[in-house]
Amino acid sequence: MLLVLHQGAIGDFLLTMSVIEPAAKMWKAERVVAVASASSARLAAGRSVIDRCVHPDAVGLHSLFASRGPLDATLQSLLDQARWVLSFLGGSETPVHRRLIACTGAQSIGIDPRPAPATLAGRTHITGQWAADLARAGGPVVEPQPATLRFDMPMTHPSGRTGHRETAVVVLHPGSGGRAKCWPTDRFVALADSLVPLRTGWMLGPTELESAGEPARSVRARVRATGEPLIAEPDLEGAVRALLALRPAGYVGNDGGMTHVAAALGVPTVAIFGPTVSDTWRPLGAHVAVCAADRPASDICEVRLEQVGRVVRRHCARERRVV
Repeated sequence: MLLVLHQGAIGDFLLTMSVIEPAAKMWKAERVVAVASASSARLAAGRSVIDRCVHPDAVGLHSLFASRGPLDATLQSLLDQARWVLSFLGGSETPVHRRLIACTGAQSIGIDPRPAPATLAGRTHITGQWAADLARAGGPVVEPQPATLRFDMPMTHPSGRTGHRETAVVVLHPGSGGRAKCWPTDRFVALADSLVPLRTGWMLGPTELESAGEPARSVRARVRATGEPLIAEPDLEGAVRALLALRPAGYVGNDGGMTHVAAALGVPTVAIFGPTVSDTWRPLGAHVAVCAADRPASDICEVRLEQVGRVVRRHCARERRVV
């Protein structure tokens, strides 16, 4: 068994899968168990290289961070079953990794999930850094690959009709966990107007649904006026199923977790980046396009409407056949 330890957010976990999957194949791991807090890890269980996911609280992962004393019995049991442990809790020189090594006979590799200065300066992808750290620590030499999530969805259109032409839906998601990462909502609205004759739909995630302000207010007003579809799901799996039910021709979102999820589902994705370096943190895959300001890691408001519209029209299909 390969045991993965991770405490990052939705998109961070999906990026680690770009290294976890090829490593599991090289190790010929029969099972991959993730101890992870991100909802994307639970989503990935049984739908990716991840076979099972357990929350850190359920196995007492906090006991690994203690300076002394026994580990939680459930965590110790997992470590006893593991042949390999891939920890994204810190590098090999950290106290938590030294304690991990002392508590298991498995081959244990610690990876610092944060980008090194050289990674940021060279504008290289974070998964390349992780793959290099993995090899340097005695693990397999791997080539990072796009994360993939496999969902079984009905092959009929939600309307129940089959075999006819449908105008493609491009789903716009103007939210993100961080305000600085959010392209202005009014530009998303203007983008929707500029994409005609493409149909546009909208998504609001948990952060936006909890707020009575932007972007929820503008999106709901837009949907009331146009009748465009709206996905407003606080649950990640529910949001994914609603997204796939639209048979989307594309997804446009900010630098956030749901953008990484859409990319992992194989949906043509346009990711808008501002303060974070897109070359380092973008979702992987040829089906992913990035819109960023001319200067790296700058104000997201510098990303121009015309630029995003041009990329979306080029990147997302205008119509698709529903089978």
